Amino acid sequence: MKKLLIITALISLNTLGGSGGIAGGSSTGTKPSSKSWESIRKRADYKLANTWAFVGKISNVFNVCVDGDNLRTINKEPVYGFGPRKGGDKEPERIITGHEYYSYPIVYTSYREVCNGKDKNCKKIPYTIEQDLDRDITVSKFVRTVGSRDNRRDVYEEVFTKPYSIPYCENE
Repeated sequence: MKKLLIITALISLNTLGGSGGIAGGSSTGTKPSSKSWESIRKRADYKLANTWAFVGKISNVFNVCVDGDNLRTINKEPVYGFGPRKGGDKEPERIITGHEYYSYPIVYTSYREVCNGKDKNCKKIPYTIEQDLDRDITVSKFVRTVGSRDNRRDVYEEVFTKPYSIPYCENE
């Protein structure tokens, strides 16, 4: 009787493997990592990690391209300024003053402040940052929401990692 139970369990594992059951797979029969970035980004239940690039502000790697020695946004983005104050507001209202491409060097120097003692005798130490043009983006799928009403958070499970290369800009 035990042998029959074990054989039945092994057969069921073999038939379910690769059909989206116990061993994974997908409902379309294709590996999720072989899908295009466009179809992956459209999925509302997917969360992507390692997708930022710095172009004078933080931007998504899917919205930047390589322009010589710089990273540049593919589309013109709004530039914000301050407008007149309204009513009794202490802070002026932020308004769009125009649209432009944001651009920043791929390799740039930043500074880190190093202090001896309690914020005395501080020095700014330069260090070089090189932005990755080729990166592995981790794709996670929504599993469930946990926590109470005041402390909800979404739980994601890593599905796969897929390489992405920032493209070169097309001449305009």
